[in-house]
Amino acid sequence: MNDIQIPKLRDEINRGLDYGCFDLTKRTLVALCDGDLALGLLLLKQWETRGLLRIDLNPVLANDDDVCVHMLDYIDKKSPWPNFPKP
Repeated sequence: MNDIQIPKLRDEINRGLDYGCFDLTKRTLVALCDGDLALGLLLLKQWETRGLLRIDLNPVLANDDDVCVHMLDYIDKKSPWPNFPKP
């Protein structure tokens, strides 16, 4: 399962964190996954087990504007900000 990737999802999460965006809605996740939310959810669950994010609401069951994911740290990238993640 480690070879499954959606580079756009990973890259946009990292870019969002650069700008202080920590919450992701279902609409955003669908766009970042190029419509393959099932695959995106698999990746999100992997990243959650690594402590990089918290899934607050299953995106499959959520409405478009519901916040589903709260980001805690970068995906495969070191933060450019000192003392990140914030307590």
